[in-house]
Amino acid sequence: MWSQLAEIPLTKALGWGSFVLFFGSIVTYLRRMQVVTSLTSTKVEKLLFTKEKRLFVNLIQYLLQTLFAVMTFCIFTLLFYEYGTNNSAVLMFISVAVISYLMLIYISLTDENFLDRKLKRGTTALISVIILFVHILCLFMIIPGYFAVVLLNESDTTNINLIEDLWMLFLGIVLFLMFISGVLVLFTRHTSKLLFDKFNRFLDEYFYITEKDTSTKWFIYHPIDNDYILLGNKEVPDNAIIYRTVERKKILEEKIYMLKVPKKPESTIEFNI
Repeated sequence: MWSQLAEIPLTKALGWGSFVLFFGSIVTYLRRMQVVTSLTSTKVEKLLFTKEKRLFVNLIQYLLQTLFAVMTFCIFTLLFYEYGTNNSAVLMFISVAVISYLMLIYISLTDENFLDRKLKRGTTALISVIILFVHILCLFMIIPGYFAVVLLNESDTTNINLIEDLWMLFLGIVLFLMFISGVLVLFTRHTSKLLFDKFNRFLDEYFYITEKDTSTKWFIYHPIDNDYILLGNKEVPDNAIIYRTVERKKILEEKIYMLKVPKKPESTIEFNI
C-alpha cells in the first residue's frame, strides 16, 4: 500500500518530508489558536473573540462536522455492502428524507400548525426532534446506499474482492464525499436552525455592562483589535447613536449582564453573568 502511495506523482514531486512539514505546520497553528478552548468557549467568551477568531471557530466546527459526515458515509457504505442493499432501499431513504424535510419545514415556518393545536409545546418539540433525527439519518444513508449498490453490481461482474481493494478507491471516494458531506452539513444545519428558532422562546440575546455612576447600559458588540472592544447604547450596532471603545481587561473586570428578548410581548429577562 505505502509503496503504491509513494508512486503518486504528487508524492514523488514533493516527497514525504513536505507532507510531514505541512501537517506539522497545521498542528502548530491549531495549538497556537487553542482549538479545544475556542470550541468549548461560552457565549460570553465568544463575544470577546475577534472577527477572525470567530470565523476560525465556525470554520473548524464546520470542518469537524464534515469530517464526521465523511466517516459516517464510509461506515454506512461498508455496512450496506457487507449486509446488502438495493435500489428500492435507496429510493425509500430518499422518500423518507424528502417527506420528513417537508414536515420539518411545515412545523418550523407555521406559528399555529396541527401539532401546536393538538399537543403541548414540549410534546411537539419532542416529535419534531424525532422527525429531525429520522431526516438526518435517511439523508446520510442515500449516498452510501447508492455506492453500495454500485459496488455490489460490480462485484457480480468482476472477480475483484472489493472489500480488500476498497482502499485503492478510498482517496477518490473521500474527495467526492467531502464535497457531498459539506453540502449536506450546511443543509442539515440550516434545517436544525429553523427548528430551533421555532421552539426558542426568545428572539435574541444581548450582553452589556453598566456605567457605575449613571447605570447606563453599554451593549458589547465585538472587538475592533486585540485590545479594545466596541460598545454602544443600543442592542443592535446599527441602531446605536453613541459608541465607545473599552479595553478588554476593563470589561472583564465588570459584571456582564445578558438581556433576553422574548418572542411574545412581555417583559425582557436579564441575567447577571
